[in-house]
Amino acid sequence: MIDRSGKIAVFLVAENCLLREALARILNRKSDISVVGATAYSATVVQEMVAVSPQVLLFDPFPKVFSGLPFIAALRKSIAGLRVVMIGMDPDKDLFFRCVRGGIAGYLLRGIGCSARGG
Repeated sequence: MIDRSGKIAVFLVAENCLLREALARILNRKSDISVVGATAYSATVVQEMVAVSPQVLLFDPFPKVFSGLPFIAALRKSIAGLRVVMIGMDPDKDLFFRCVRGGIAGYLLRGIGCSARGG
């Protein structure tokens, strides 16, 4: 949903606190985006998202806690029109196709935009 200010409502889910905070700062600098929530994975993340009805979920599929595509299906069923973008995915073609069939709107590969020198 677009919030009352006309901005796109984005919810961030990432296990790494520094990643969440950095993404929130970057996105909140955009005039057309509002971060309406940012959290690590938890048993209540679906309820937290439903409470604020974001338009976009941007998340890092942290393998030790990420429950896979059933998590995405549950969110998309609970929040009409939710767009899901995964960050930090591995370049696995089979995983890509499973995600697309599961409703992922887009994803960013690990290391995108980074040189071999870490820059």
